[in-house]
Amino acid sequence: MSQENVEIVRRGYEDLNRRDIEAWLEKFHDDAEMYDLAGRPDTPARRGHEAFRSWAKTMDEIWEGGRHEPQEFIDAGDVVVVAVRARGRRRDIAVPVDTPLFHVFEMRDGKIQRGRAYLDKTEALEAAGLRE
Repeated sequence: MSQENVEIVRRGYEDLNRRDIEAWLEKFHDDAEMYDLAGRPDTPARRGHEAFRSWAKTMDEIWEGGRHEPQEFIDAGDVVVVAVRARGRRRDIAVPVDTPLFHVFEMRDGKIQRGRAYLDKTEALEAAGLRE
């Protein structure tokens, strides 16, 4: 099942990047949780499809051409770690952004149950129960 999990996550990025939000949401359980930049005290938690839709809308309002481009997928069974480049241009200040991130997705029954973002690869791997 683990390679299937990688493919589910890969297709999710494709859906998100082409702004097919409904197809993207199909990759998540209805009660899934997502956390931006784990370990930060002001990190918001989003729960459920409505919160994810709202996040996608907000991102489109803030970013022009915003994309999450996967660079590497690490198969860890029921967990998938993804090295990602977050790219886009902020609409308010027209400054391009190209930031490396690491996403950790916990899978359950062929869908994403929980996701967390990290700035540090070592932290992301540790969260997935792996070592560099």
